[in-house]
Amino acid sequence: MLHSPARRQLLALGTALPWLGSRTAHAEADRPGLHGMLLFGGLEGLYASHLPMFHSPHDVQVLLRLRATEAGLESQVRQRLARGPGYLTLEPERFDLNRLQPGHAQALGGFQANLHESHFERGGPLLRPGAAWAVDEVLLFNRLDPRPHQAAQQRFFCFGQGQERFLVKWLEQRPDIDLVGRFQSRTVGAPRRLLSLPGGGLQAPQPQRLQAALQSAGLTPKTALQWLYQETGDLT
Repeated sequence: MLHSPARRQLLALGTALPWLGSRTAHAEADRPGLHGMLLFGGLEGLYASHLPMFHSPHDVQVLLRLRATEAGLESQVRQRLARGPGYLTLEPERFDLNRLQPGHAQALGGFQANLHESHFERGGPLLRPGAAWAVDEVLLFNRLDPRPHQAAQQRFFCFGQGQERFLVKWLEQRPDIDLVGRFQSRTVGAPRRLLSLPGGGLQAPQPQRLQAALQSAGLTPKTALQWLYQETGDLT
């Protein structure tokens, strides 16, 4: 089960971002399967983003704050990701993705997963088999709409700890692009934000437009934004 501090953080975020706060558990089809995840982060913490598709059981965008329960592995992974570039992926044991939904009666508190360099389904080398990962917080649980449609804007969830800040595109059109980026902020401990940029499309936003949106949200970057992951092939 999610610990109460993590749940309080989730509910507090939901107050500011109604699209997340409205996600409560209800009866629906199970989503059992092998749910691969992008692993990213740095010295301040680790995050995992489910690699989604527009068909069940992978039709949910899920973002987690998590940690390796083995202290040595946690430190190694944080340092590896902080150096960049590149990314890691997790190949977890099979589980029902719905158990990561906030409020689920059998909420998933952790799982075993193989750790891979780059994409495990595209030849990414195995770095560590069967490591244990604890879910500290569910940041996003967004069911995908499978109907072909285009959004009038691109929205990005901005979060992080310390000066490390990350951007994850909220998936809300089909086809879509999965984007995860990183930058250093001049503001330490800035609150989470949902940024909106006009125009949809399947490309990363123009740097100048994104820079202006970040500054308007009080998140003045200290370093240039680096896109860690871009994927359109799984979201057609």
